[in-house]
Amino acid sequence: MSKSSTMYIAFPNGGIIPAKLVDETERRVGPHEAVKVPRDYGESLVTDRFAYEADAAAAKPARSARQSEPDAHSVREAALKKAEADIAARETAVKTAEAALAEREAAVAKAEADIAAREAEAKTAEGALAERESAIAKVEADLKKSDKSLFGAKD
Repeated sequence: MSKSSTMYIAFPNGGIIPAKLVDETERRVGPHEAVKVPRDYGESLVTDRFAYEADAAAAKPARSARQSEPDAHSVREAALKKAEADIAARETAVKTAEAALAEREAAVAKAEADIAAREAEAKTAEGALAERESAIAKVEADLKKSDKSLFGAKD
């Protein structure tokens, strides 16, 4: 049997196939992704332990290997964006809480001023009541004197 002029290899940690070997453009290959290369190039990588010979039927398909395993950078970017969104939401919540606090502090200040005004009105009313009670007491005393003088004259 004669061997074919190509073979399938896979890199344990991913690798790059030079542009002159595949499709005239450099190709990045994911971990354990089978790729067809010229036999002499593939055997040199296998001999140097940069890659291993892979069975094309048993290897991961090229597209699913990349899509199923996101790289660490994209995971960090997604986490960073989530954290930024969380921070923005919390800052908005803090601003809302500060506005509500300011409204409540203004309401408390208004209530305190209202209480002070009502206390002043109550003191004024107490003073007026005291004056009236004094006037009533004086009128009652005068009435008793006049009753005594009337009843004293008849007796």
